[in-house]
Amino acid sequence: MAGKQTESESNTSNSPHLEWPKRPERRHSVNEEMPASTRGMLVAVLLFILAGSSGVYLFYVQPERQQLFGLRAALAPVAPAAAPEQTAPAVQLTPTPQSSPTPTLPPSAAPSASAAAQVTHASAPTSTAVATATPGWLTADILPLPEGKWIEVDLGRQLLTAHAGLTDVFTMTISTGSSVTAASAGKYRITEKLASRLLTGPGYYLPDVPWVMLVTPNMLFDGAYWLDTFGTPSQHGSINLRPEDAQRLFEWAEPVMPQDAASVKASSQSPGTWVIIHP
Repeated sequence: MAGKQTESESNTSNSPHLEWPKRPERRHSVNEEMPASTRGMLVAVLLFILAGSSGVYLFYVQPERQQLFGLRAALAPVAPAAAPEQTAPAVQLTPTPQSSPTPTLPPSAAPSASAAAQVTHASAPTSTAVATATPGWLTADILPLPEGKWIEVDLGRQLLTAHAGLTDVFTMTISTGSSVTAASAGKYRITEKLASRLLTGPGYYLPDVPWVMLVTPNMLFDGAYWLDTFGTPSQHGSINLRPEDAQRLFEWAEPVMPQDAASVKASSQSPGTWVIIHP
């Protein structure tokens, strides 16, 4: 034994290390252990079981599934069919004729015989005359009043009113001087118009007085730039107005002064505006 081991060891030490694969242990298969008749019987049993299960599925399970699917299909909600679009009928608008108001014609002066037969005679309305107080200054020497432009000078109220017939055009306050008194009441005309004039007298010297209109040699309208007491009489001058009021009256009254002219006189072809002075 010792000699054999030494030989194997020497062989092992002298040869390279090799590992040989191990053979699998031999196992007996079913085919070797089971006889052929037994194997045939097992195969037949398996086939019978498979055939039986297929038959059960075909005869029992499949009809139930079909019945179940049919029931589901019957119970499934049916989507409502889309309602057909309804087209609104075209409406034709027929304009309704509007009755225009029938003007009421005034009754004719001479109604027809048939209409006169149906008219009930009514008493004619009686006009009630309203008594209007006549100013005391409207005397015979003042009347008739001018139909065109005329100037009213009210000494008592210190007012001047421009008239066109019976229409008042404008009114302004004045201040009459010592040359215009109650004795000056009457009906006059403007005789001359001057763009400006020097006014002098006892105790006063007034150069370049604007918008002067002569009524008489001692009575005139002027723009009193030195005065501020309009509405009350003054000591000097004649019919004094504020300069702006004097200009308005000057441009409104007649005769019309030509452009760039310094003065103009009234004539029969271009008479001056009427002036009525009263207390």
